[in-house]
Amino acid sequence: MREKLWKKGNAKAFDALLSLLTDIQSKGELLYLSSQEDFKDEKYQAIEKNILSSLENAGYSLLKQEEIDRGKAKEEDFLDILQNTVVEGMVVKVGEDPELLILQKDLEKVKAWVLDYFQKEEVLGIATLKDAFSTSRKCAKAMIQYFDQEKITKKVSGEAERVAGPAAK
Repeated sequence: MREKLWKKGNAKAFDALLSLLTDIQSKGELLYLSSQEDFKDEKYQAIEKNILSSLENAGYSLLKQEEIDRGKAKEEDFLDILQNTVVEGMVVKVGEDPELLILQKDLEKVKAWVLDYFQKEEVLGIATLKDAFSTSRKCAKAMIQYFDQEKITKKVSGEAERVAGPAAK
């Protein structure tokens, strides 16, 4: 939202300006009126439910944003609410090209499995993660890339093998 309203301005200046406007609050990247206790109306909740249900049904087969059920939502509303689920930490973007989505709770299960795996083994292959979660190589690779960024895994010889990163020790 900040980028739409304050294209060339400084983010800190925008936040300072917001604090002067007493009736406007921000939550993540959303702006809403202070008098509006819950900005998640029925329409918002229905779109959010569709997003979360689509990702729940997909499990460890990560989805591109285009693959998520939009219901009858307008594209702009869908994208705003999807972004808010990311900001609120319910959904995580993983991978680089394409960017894939997974529920935070599912990614936490994979992370716990990876950390446990490194207690017993030294090298984790993409194929091992793929087989453990019955997912595709593309999805396993995207999760591994995410864990690389989080320093849970570290790339070693070749694209397919990882060792425990500093955050996993």
